[in-house]
Amino acid sequence: MKAPKKSRRVVLEPGSVLFLPRGWWHATQTLEDSVHVDLLTAVPTWADRLREEVEAVFARAVHWRTPATAPQLRSVMEAQLLDDLRAAFARKR
Repeated sequence: MKAPKKSRRVVLEPGSVLFLPRGWWHATQTLEDSVHVDLLTAVPTWADRLREEVEAVFARAVHWRTPATAPQLRSVMEAQLLDDLRAAFARKR
């Protein structure tokens, strides 16, 4: 796997700790036998919050719970999406 041009290489020594913010591209490689522990702190992002709001809108509307098996309805559903989102966020104000 080739790393991006602006990447950095970090070699950790025994007892070292490396913090990578959420979403940072990274790859790991061990140079010798080792043990490592990964800790993930699941702090919600604004995208997560928005997704929750949108999913709540979809859960209330029957037309969003129907199977998406008719490709010809895509443009209809895209228009419906905009209408439903406008209505949902108008209620929030």
